[in-house]
Amino acid sequence: MEKYVLNIDMTMCEGALVRVLSTIERRGFSVAALNMPAAKASGRSLTVTVQALSSAYKIDILMRQIARLQEVQKIEQSIATSQPRRRSAGVLRFLRKAVPHTQRAT
Repeated sequence: MEKYVLNIDMTMCEGALVRVLSTIERRGFSVAALNMPAAKASGRSLTVTVQALSSAYKIDILMRQIARLQEVQKIEQSIATSQPRRRSAGVLRFLRKAVPHTQRAT
C-alpha cells in the first residue's frame, strides 16, 4: 500500500491529538510515523505518515475529515519518500558467493 505524509497545523487542547489519530484510524488508515516538533506560537505542527489498510480508502476523504475537526487549522499532503526495497535472503546469498571475501567492502 502507498504511504502518504500529512502536515497538520492545529491548536493544542485536551484530547486534540487523540481526535486526529482516532479519525485516521477510523477512516481505514494506519499511522506509520508521527512527528510533533516543539510548539509554535499559533499552536502545534504535526507530521503524520499514514498508510491505507485497503485500496478502497482514499486520502482526500481522510484529509477532509481531519480538516473538519475543530482544532485543525490547516492540513496539506506532502510527497512520501519511498523506502529502499530490501534484498531477499536469496539475493544476498548469491552476492556473497559471487564476490570473493577479499573483494568485499568492509
